[in-house]
Amino acid sequence: MAKFCGKCGAKLDDTTGLCPNCDADKLKEQSDKSEAVDVAKSTQETAPTLEKPLSKKEAKKKRKADKKAAKKAKKKEKWASMTFGQKVRIIILRFLLWLIILISFSIGIIGGLSYLDIIEIPVVTAYREDKLLEFINAKNIAIEESTIEMTSDTEGTAIIIVKIPNYELLFKEAALTKNPEQYLFKSLTLKKYEVQEIKASASVTVENGSTIIHSDDIVQQLLDKSLVNAINALSEVE
Repeated sequence: MAKFCGKCGAKLDDTTGLCPNCDADKLKEQSDKSEAVDVAKSTQETAPTLEKPLSKKEAKKKRKADKKAAKKAKKKEKWASMTFGQKVRIIILRFLLWLIILISFSIGIIGGLSYLDIIEIPVVTAYREDKLLEFINAKNIAIEESTIEMTSDTEGTAIIIVKIPNYELLFKEAALTKNPEQYLFKSLTLKKYEVQEIKASASVTVENGSTIIHSDDIVQQLLDKSLVNAINALSEVE
């Protein structure tokens, strides 16, 4: 039901209940406020949202991700531009590369297991034992210098005493045990053996004021001869 102003008889505003004649100032003030609110709301809705600045860590992470994405996109683009033959060659090369890596990895694992005696590979085991025996033999050889006779200012001859294990006796003792190889290694490692002394001559040279006795070849010959005699003696016993 419409309402009317008691002063002028004009119809009152349905929303505000004010008279358009008597309360014109109030109606204008309310209208201005309403327009201001609408404008502010519209501005807030249309204004772009400001992004929060990234921290150094986040910025670094974003750059890294962008770089990775760009690199990936470049690879895809390059792959797409290749011919079918080029793609096939790349696939084959990648397969061969992974195959080589797998074989190398497998050889490393097998070699490690063999070294730890978890599995036994005859070739590897024999090589390792030979090297170990060679190392132990070298540690059990001692050389003592007896006399040096110089035939000139730079050359001469030295009489040396080479002390090596009595392999003939050692091999015979090992043959009587349950595990001859273990007995040999243990005896040589702990130096539990009879020593034999062999006198030999070696060449001598003077180089840069230092006297050098060249005994390596002589010692190796004596060692080889001693081992051969020990093996022959062992064969005769058997």
